[in-house]
Amino acid sequence: MNAYLTVDDGPNNVMDEMLDYFVQEKIITIFFVIGQRIEQQEKILLKALQQGFILGNHSFSHPVFSQITLKQAILEIELTEELLNRLYQKAGKERPAKLFRFPYFDQGGENAVELEKCLKYHGFVNLAQTAQQATNITCDFDFQEYLIPQQQKKYSEIIQRVREKDFSTHNSNEQRQIIL
Repeated sequence: MNAYLTVDDGPNNVMDEMLDYFVQEKIITIFFVIGQRIEQQEKILLKALQQGFILGNHSFSHPVFSQITLKQAILEIELTEELLNRLYQKAGKERPAKLFRFPYFDQGGENAVELEKCLKYHGFVNLAQTAQQATNITCDFDFQEYLIPQQQKKYSEIIQRVREKDFSTHNSNEQRQIIL
């Protein structure tokens, strides 16, 4: 079984500290980044790529997708894709997978079917083994750390909670990937 820790809404002002901690603890992490922050935080994102972290698309401006038009939604995805592709190229790294997570897990309301087609067209993949084979990355287990005030978060405590969670499956031979 593989487990991937995912971090949304990056890059942010504590990302450097997070990178150091995740490297020290050997934690596989995917950072879903907001496109409009990429150029301002390019240095830290290049560091993340150099250290082997994966960057995923979390839209350009982090809107609620069910409250914008299909055209705006596609633009949100495509603008961030362009920036991520340039970032991977600048880092000299091959992109291991094209990953997308909707902000607020809002899949676009009445545009959901068309957005799913758009994601497939652009080559997005899903890490989770789901019956639907959706291209949007969701969570198998949400620790809801976003509900804890930032000054009270300790990465070691969060990781300990992850380690204590029972992720066993009914079939012990089943290959499974857990998205956190």
